[in-house]
Amino acid sequence: MTIAQALTALVALVVATVVYRWQKAVDRETSIQSELRKLYAAYISAMAKGYLNQPYIDDANDPEKISAFFRITSDEQEFYALRDQIYLLAPEDVLDAVRAYDLAFRQWKIGFPRFCQNANGEQAVNAEQHRERDAMLRRSRQITLDVMRSSLREHTTFKNSFLLSLRGSTK
Repeated sequence: MTIAQALTALVALVVATVVYRWQKAVDRETSIQSELRKLYAAYISAMAKGYLNQPYIDDANDPEKISAFFRITSDEQEFYALRDQIYLLAPEDVLDAVRAYDLAFRQWKIGFPRFCQNANGEQAVNAEQHRERDAMLRRSRQITLDVMRSSLREHTTFKNSFLLSLRGSTK
């Protein structure tokens, strides 16, 4: 075996080792992203269920529906369990959005207008306050969805600096 052949074999071994380690890191990141995709989808579904379980105008005379809304339902328990799983894997910007949504959801639910009767015996709620909390919850939901989507997209796109390091600066 000549020195050139030995050097070629050594370079090939070093390159193979580096590429193998890089590929393992990419595979691990892909695995985490796949798990996050599933968690995000389940969390978004639980978000919608929690919002849609609210009593509606037709439910004003159904004390069981109203009472059930103010208890923690199995859907809400799933929502909180998924949130905690997301805390373990998601990047910080997603966690910030999830925390903000969690706070908005709690404030919305706690402040949800309980149906009551006014002086004329009619159903009355503080509609303006409810609209504000509802709008805050929907904004927070949209921000959470956008941040989750962005975090998943980052994994599939190359950073500009990485591409420039491969081909050199174009300036």
